[in-house]
Amino acid sequence: MKKRGAIRAFDGGTRRFKDKATRATRNTKPRAISKGKPLCFGVPRKSGRRSVLSRPLLADFGEFEKLEADHKLILTLSSSLLNFVKQGKEELFRKSVKTYVTTVLEHNQQEEILVFPYWKSVSNDTAKSALEHAKRIIQAFGVDEYLEFTGMSKQFFDSL
Repeated sequence: MKKRGAIRAFDGGTRRFKDKATRATRNTKPRAISKGKPLCFGVPRKSGRRSVLSRPLLADFGEFEKLEADHKLILTLSSSLLNFVKQGKEELFRKSVKTYVTTVLEHNQQEEILVFPYWKSVSNDTAKSALEHAKRIIQAFGVDEYLEFTGMSKQFFDSL
């Protein structure tokens, strides 16, 4: 991890967390559910198969394209914020923070409405398997880094 307080992104290509400023390779772009390798909608799979949530989600594909576009916008906005800080452009930083926060909050709210309810339609065995797979991925990244990045407590993570 880089210094505390840095904006960090999930690097889907190399499966670790990186500081936004170090994102250099093309294969680290966030992938969305429409590509079968979700960033935050389910469990990514190397085989290219869709996540357990992708089938019901594709019914509302237009809404999910917007969520995918939001991921790209959030990445662009966060990169701009970092650049403004590095360049000492405090006025641009202050103006852009509101847009960034609003975009992230609205995006998260839409995910809660459009994506998370589908977990209720997934069987217990499928949900358990997806959770175990997600935990293995997190352990490969490093649990401490993941907990710092997400703000999740170790106690809650261990209870999953």
